Amino acid sequence: MTVCKYWYFTSVLCLVPFNLSASSDLPTNSEAEGKPIVIKSKTIITSELMNSPDKELFANDQATHQQFQIAKDWVKNITQNVSGIHYFDKLAEVYLAIGYGQIWQDQIAIAEFEEQIRILSLTKISSDLTRRYQNLKRYKKNSDWRYYDILATDTLFAYMGFIEGIQKKGNLWLFGDISPGVFPAPSETFINSFLHNYEKQNFRYFISQLKPQKNDYIKLVEALDELIDIKDMRW
Repeated sequence: MTVCKYWYFTSVLCLVPFNLSASSDLPTNSEAEGKPIVIKSKTIITSELMNSPDKELFANDQATHQQFQIAKDWVKNITQNVSGIHYFDKLAEVYLAIGYGQIWQDQIAIAEFEEQIRILSLTKISSDLTRRYQNLKRYKKNSDWRYYDILATDTLFAYMGFIEGIQKKGNLWLFGDISPGVFPAPSETFINSFLHNYEKQNFRYFISQLKPQKNDYIKLVEALDELIDIKDMRW
C-alpha cells in the first residue's frame, strides 16, 4: 500500500461521493436497458441492444445493422495505430451517434481531463491509466489529434468505469495484491449523461464534475504535487 493510494482513499473516496447523477431528463438504468437512446430526436444504437435476444426492432432495418458495423470497422481502422484501446463497441456507439465528429476540441475540457488522469496516475492505482496518460500527452505534443480523440474517449470510458465501481471495489482496487487490468465499461446511463452534456455543449462541465467537488480533493492534489517535488530533490 503506497502513501498516495492511502491518501486518495481516505481523503476522497471515504468522504466525498462522486457525482454520478444523470440529468433529470435522461432515462434511468432500468428504463434505458435494452432500448435505443434518443438524444435530440436521434436514435443511438447501443451494443447491448444490437446483441440482445430481442431483434424485432431491427428485423426489417438492415441499414441500422450496417451503420453499426461500419462504425465498428471505422473504430478498428483508427485504433490499429493506437495501443491500449478496450471499449470498441462503446466507441462505435458514441462516434456513430455524433456523426464521427471530433469530441475533444474544448481545450478547457482537455486540460481538466488530463489533470484528473494525472492525479490517478500519481496514485499508481492503475498502470493502464498511467500508460494512457503518457500516450495522451505524446499524441497531443505531436498533434496527432485523431489518435488523441479516440484514446481520450476510450480513457474517459475507463475512468467512468472506475468511478462507478470504486464504491464497491475500492478496497480491492486500491489495496489488493493485483491492480485492475481493465476497468468495467461504464453503464449506459453514464454514457447517456456524457452524450447529453456533449450535445448541450456542456462537455467541460461534465468532465469537471467527474472529480470530487470538496476541498479534500484540492488538498490531496497539493499533497501529491509536494511529494513529487520532494522526490525530485537531490541531496
